[in-house]
Amino acid sequence: MKLNLLSDLYERNKLPKHEYEEAAGFLVAFSSFLKERYQVEDIDEASHQDLAFFIDHLVETNQNTISNFVILLRYYRIIGNNELLVHLYRYLGGLDVLENIIDRLTRLHGKATADKLLSGWSYPPLGTRPEAMPAYTDELMNRLNAAFNEGEVKAILAGNNHGVSEKAILPDKINYEAVDSLEVFLKEDNERKIKVLEEHWRENKLWFEQVITEEVIDFVKSDQEIMSGVLRGEYLYLTKIPYDPDGYLQETDPLEKRYLACHCPFAREAVKNKQPISPLWCYCSAGFTKYPYEVILGQKLDIEILESVLNGEDRCRFRIPLAGIDYKK
Repeated sequence: MKLNLLSDLYERNKLPKHEYEEAAGFLVAFSSFLKERYQVEDIDEASHQDLAFFIDHLVETNQNTISNFVILLRYYRIIGNNELLVHLYRYLGGLDVLENIIDRLTRLHGKATADKLLSGWSYPPLGTRPEAMPAYTDELMNRLNAAFNEGEVKAILAGNNHGVSEKAILPDKINYEAVDSLEVFLKEDNERKIKVLEEHWRENKLWFEQVITEEVIDFVKSDQEIMSGVLRGEYLYLTKIPYDPDGYLQETDPLEKRYLACHCPFAREAVKNKQPISPLWCYCSAGFTKYPYEVILGQKLDIEILESVLNGEDRCRFRIPLAGIDYKK
């Protein structure tokens, strides 16, 4: 265990000494847990299964706090263990998403309706194993589909459920305002994002949860929809980069390819286990996809799902209708 590297990190970032001591104590407890139960001598040598067992333990003992997950993320980042970093992100990708969907349901249809619909349903606790998540999603979708028509379900789901701040999108808005057309912005935006991927590839750094390889860069260069968007007529077309782009490009099995494409922590394991979940759930992803353009264009937008993993396709592709929308042509 390389606590000296963790100490250096806390000192460089001028974090309080007591926070380092708490983090070090937590990692020592993790080490003891692995030694006592699984004869693993060093947390640096833990497998993703060892980490999963420890997270189960955190849930069982009510230690499944965001701060404890942050300690694990910091540690595995500084020692360069990308495999365990990716595994940790699988637990964290859905933070506050369900809560934001329920808030949106309440705003659109009232608290009484939301309370009635959710009676007997509960949020999955932080640290719930990914393979257990689809059951929560399926139950929520069954309730939504029983209570509302398709258009109403889409409206409930297609919000900014990840809570992305408008401030985070402002640099893109400024770049849009600096050019003559949306089409030029999309081309330059794609070029900027590819440069970011190239930097992560050269430095062997994760890009969010994604491992970036030269093949991944060639893949995203081949289709502007993946890292930005493409205007065709009065529509803006967008395609999500696969969750595991390197694995996706190498995979030949159709089911596994769909699994590697899916980002959603609430549905991804259902793909591999062939558990049907309403494809309307992907309007949550659609809301995430359209939100940056709502900020950039300063207007509320609609979005349509053209292809989705939950609908049997091997990618998620969307289009935003721009007829009647004020944008630079």
